[in-house]
Amino acid sequence: MPHGITVGMVLPYSIEYAMKTHADLYGEFSRAIGTATPNDDDKTATLKLRDAVWKLMDELEVPRSMKAFGISKEDFEKNFDDLVRFTLESAVNIFNCREPSNDEIEQFWHYLYEGKSIDF
Repeated sequence: MPHGITVGMVLPYSIEYAMKTHADLYGEFSRAIGTATPNDDDKTATLKLRDAVWKLMDELEVPRSMKAFGISKEDFEKNFDDLVRFTLESAVNIFNCREPSNDEIEQFWHYLYEGKSIDF
């Protein structure tokens, strides 16, 4: 998968993941850019931000999951350990407002593969 497509695809899932502990930050951002109203609570505002990203992805015809992109389950599983390792080693985690555990990273990628909303 091209890097830009991957980054775009990961964004709404990352917003959902971070919402558990930092909905206040994402809610404030969502209200500041106008995807949420001043009266929206933080969770609602964060979900509106996620939805705005989904809408943009749809307009740009970016698939919402790795599966929809055309990655086979076999290829996903074959490269899964490397994907998790690269994620753990990524400098992006330094800036993540919610530090993921190894298990959460594994679960995150499985959800992203299937296109399932983050609920952990």
